[in-house]
Order: sequence, then structure tokens, then C-alpha cells
Amino acid sequence: MRLLQYFGQYNCPGDHEHEPTQGANAVDSAFYTAEFAEVLLQSWYPHLAFKSIPSVSATQHAFVTKNLSRSEWTKDEKGVKAVLEEAHGLHMGRQLHDHTG
Repeated sequence: MRLLQYFGQYNCPGDHEHEPTQGANAVDSAFYTAEFAEVLLQSWYPHLAFKSIPSVSATQHAFVTKNLSRSEWTKDEKGVKAVLEEAHGLHMGRQLHDHTG
């Protein structure tokens, strides 16, 4: 699941065409970019990738998150609203589909 979350933020906007990965292009498609490898390793080994915590001063803000279970967020009006807003954003970005076809 973490792998999907990490790579889910990298979607092709669809405003250009991709070259086929065959013929002369096949050789180049056999290698991962440094960015791809970094995201992959971060998703597999977050405890190694995120060892340090940035300093927080009076001029910076820190965000602390906690993953809530369904039973926890459904009891909180703000939690339900946040989940619905996130789902709406995913629908608008065409990253989430409620049906299979």
C-alpha cells in the first residue's frame, strides 16, 4: 500500500505523447532514473530513508500526523469532512474510481 501512495503522486498529466519502448528506445527503458529509485527505496525502507527530523523554530511549522482507523475518523465530524474532501480531490484528479469496468 505504501508503494502505491508514494508513486501515486507521480501521474502523467496526459498532455504529451510517449515514445514506444521498443527498438532503439528499449535500451534506455531498461534503467531506472535516480528519482524513481529513490522513491522506490523510500517506500520500501522509510525507516532508513527518513532518519532525521528537521529542526523546527519559531518561524517554521511542523506537521504531525497520525493514521486513524475507520472507527476513529468516523466518530469525528472534522475527520469525516477531511476524508470526503480528499476523496473528492482524488475523483476530480481522476486518480480514484468507485467502480470497476
